[in-house]
Amino acid sequence: MKSTVENIKNLWFGADTPIRQYKIKLHPELWAACQRTSHDFNPPSGATHLDDYRKSDKIAFAKAVLNDLNQNRSVRKTSTYELAYSGILSASRKDYRV
Repeated sequence: MKSTVENIKNLWFGADTPIRQYKIKLHPELWAACQRTSHDFNPPSGATHLDDYRKSDKIAFAKAVLNDLNQNRSVRKTSTYELAYSGILSASRKDYRV
């Protein structure tokens, strides 16, 4: 499942079905981003309950989830590059050679 606005809307706001539960299990990173976003999200319409959300509120929520996902992916990518680079440096140092 791609991380698109429509897929996020269906996953978060959709009816709780076995298929939805299966999608949640297959995409835990996406589900975690939805949960993180839901804690701080304030819908543009000011609705207080999910049942009162307008289409624009759901789209804004999905876009906020995408932003969260992109931020977390860039942090992970940076960390991976830093680890790889530090491994190259330590392997090239003479005091670590046997």
